[in-house]
Amino acid sequence: MTLPAIVVPQLGDLVEKGLSEMVLARSELLEPDELRDFAAEFEAEAVKRKRLGQEFKEVAKSGVWLRWRWGEKLGPPPGPGARTDLSTSADGRGSPVESEARLVGTRPESDIRKWMDAGKLLWRAIVIQARKARRDDLEGITGNPNPADVITDRYQLLFGDLNKRLAQLEPESVDLIFTDPPYPREYLPLWDDLARHARRLLKPNGVLIAYSGLSHLPDVLELLGEHLEYRHVYAVTLEGSAARHRTWPVRRVWKPLLAYQPPNSKRPDQVPNHPDLLSAGQRDKGLYEWQQTVGPGEDLIGLWTEADGVVLDPFMGVGSFGVAALQLGRQFIGVELDPERFARSAQRLSDVQ
Repeated sequence: MTLPAIVVPQLGDLVEKGLSEMVLARSELLEPDELRDFAAEFEAEAVKRKRLGQEFKEVAKSGVWLRWRWGEKLGPPPGPGARTDLSTSADGRGSPVESEARLVGTRPESDIRKWMDAGKLLWRAIVIQARKARRDDLEGITGNPNPADVITDRYQLLFGDLNKRLAQLEPESVDLIFTDPPYPREYLPLWDDLARHARRLLKPNGVLIAYSGLSHLPDVLELLGEHLEYRHVYAVTLEGSAARHRTWPVRRVWKPLLAYQPPNSKRPDQVPNHPDLLSAGQRDKGLYEWQQTVGPGEDLIGLWTEADGVVLDPFMGVGSFGVAALQLGRQFIGVELDPERFARSAQRLSDVQ
């Protein structure tokens, strides 16, 4: 019998006795999988009681405490350069749900109490508060929520809006754009921006290679085709993936990498024939929930650029493709709008020998 099944029949008495405090105390004795599952059940019970005042509050707080304890037991997100061995599964393990729990689990109990006392009783509100606190911590480290660009003899990290920053780069100055734009529908206009800048920035016979989701792939192909010429689609296999397509009954085990060039370009002479099936390897989401692994980037950057070639990532995130470029002896330019991810990229790339 699960914890909510035991609690619900006695809920009236337990609310008066302080249900959430009892759950918090008991949570120390539970295993991570139990904490995750019990949290989900309490959250479902809370939704049923939204109009029931104190009863709702105690049930909702109980769910928050269980999920916070789950994140605490999992441990904090790994630091820059660390690797994890997490796989996505249907129950949320290794997914953004786990990343959120790890993030909240780094906050002290006093923070959680303060946020709940301020009326933040649902998990989503707690996650938002934890992210704000994390940004405040980062600002304390960097001294600036809008960090300065980082320029070295090996890389340029540019903070800010990609349209403004890419407009500052010299035409035909980039050998390869290797990037991973956001996939949701509301970000589709960014694909037009990407293609427009790629046409201006790529050297003759340069290449754009970009990860894409599958849900809006026809729109992405159309937007890229307004400015560039289609060349090929690589397939990146996703080990251990249990992600489901939103509108079709399939389990996604691969992701496309789209290859485009400016009009009238030709294949660079130095690029040999090569397979179009790549492996992402073990998922690595320790720094950011949409983080990509380094492996496919190393494979294709190595093929499509020569020593000291210039690689650009306009959606740098936490710098995985910058790591790949530097490890191969290439020059790297990255653009990132989020200050926390920018700072993580700067730290990560500074560690590459």
